[in-house]
Amino acid sequence: MTPRANRKTQPLPAPPESIGELGPTTERSLALAAWITALLMREQEGDAEASKMLIEVYNTVPRMWGELAVLRDNAEGCWLDLIAPARESGRDFTREAIRRELERVRRDAAGADPAPIDAMLADRVALCWLAAHYAETQYAERLKDGMTFKEGEYYHKQCERAERRLLKAIQTLATVRRLLTPTVQLNVAEKQINVTRECLERGTSRLLTP
Repeated sequence: MTPRANRKTQPLPAPPESIGELGPTTERSLALAAWITALLMREQEGDAEASKMLIEVYNTVPRMWGELAVLRDNAEGCWLDLIAPARESGRDFTREAIRRELERVRRDAAGADPAPIDAMLADRVALCWLAAHYAETQYAERLKDGMTFKEGEYYHKQCERAERRLLKAIQTLATVRRLLTPTVQLNVAEKQINVTRECLERGTSRLLTP
């Protein structure tokens, strides 16, 4: 019998006593987060009971459904598996370093206290940034090992496509942010100028229109 099958026969992780009785207003403590993480690991290995338990927990504390980012995390996980496969020993640090750098890129793109659409587009920027770096890495590795002209064209085009997607994601975020930023009209020397409220609060004078 395989280790995976053995694990399925083991009992599910018991919830820590510190969690108490779960309810709609239960706070997501470190103990609760650790328990959910343990269940998620079992669920990812195909444990149907763990999957049912997770659904029950999240239905009991509905607020936690809104904290999930499953699709985004799955996409990031696939890229991480390409760059630093989890099945390879000794790559845990590399995976964690990439994950933290990706989170930093997402945070920088989103800015402080981002609106929901800003956060969503910042996710896209971060994923495209990771894809672009992966394409460049693949191209560099193939150049080092040697390849045909046709192969070189293929990997070069992959890099160009990834870069265009990244630039498009950045441009979209910048455009949406500019359109959603409220403006204030000021009359200066009989001329009308529009400045953002953010500029006024910071004491700056970045002009949006002449």
